[in-house]
This record gives sequence, structure tokens and C-alpha cells, in this order.
Amino acid sequence: MENKARLLVIDDEAGLLKLVRRQAERRGIEVIEAETGRAGLDAAIAESPQLILLDLHLPDMSGLKLLQALKADPRTTHIPVVAWSGGDVEVGSQLMGVCAYFDKADLRQVFDQIFALMPK
Repeated sequence: MENKARLLVIDDEAGLLKLVRRQAERRGIEVIEAETGRAGLDAAIAESPQLILLDLHLPDMSGLKLLQALKADPRTTHIPVVAWSGGDVEVGSQLMGVCAYFDKADLRQVFDQIFALMPK
């Protein structure tokens, strides 16, 4: 049995989760979903995904706080993180540790870039 690449998507927008899942599964990528920061951190630890797609606006904590927690934990610090947001976000040094940042407005570019980062 082959191991599928796993993508953890941490986002509270159900429609986007569905869209990312559909696009990923077409490429043979397993998707793990989390709708809160706490659930995302737990899933990252339990599932060891190859990549995390992190919304910066979560209902229970800021995506930046979650990013800091992911990078501070030795169980998750090695996992590449792609941050995205639908609103204006000051990115700069606050996003140290992410491998890319995207605005949700350009989903085609987001998908192309995310899936290029996934292991084959």
C-alpha cells in the first residue's frame, strides 16, 4: 500500500475546505481538515502532514499564534507551512517560518503553488 502525501488544511470556511479537498484529491493527496487553531495543532501533531495550509483568521486564535506554536513544537517544527488569508494582513516578519503566503482571492495561483510544494 502506498503512502499518500498528506495536506493539513486549517481553515474555518467550509466552502474553501471542500474546494481544497476536491483539488487535492484529484492529485492523489490526502486532506486532513481542522476548523480551529487548537484542532489544527492537534492534527499536526497526530497526523504529521507533509504540508500545512494555514488560514490566518481562525475563530479561536490568530493564525500567527498557531504558526508560532507549530514552529516552537519539536513534533511540528519541520512541517512546511503555507499561510493564506482573505483579508488584509501585515505579513513581513510576523510570518517567519512560512514557505509561502497567498491571498485567497487568487485560488488558481494558490492551488498551483501549494501542490507544487507537496512531495510526489
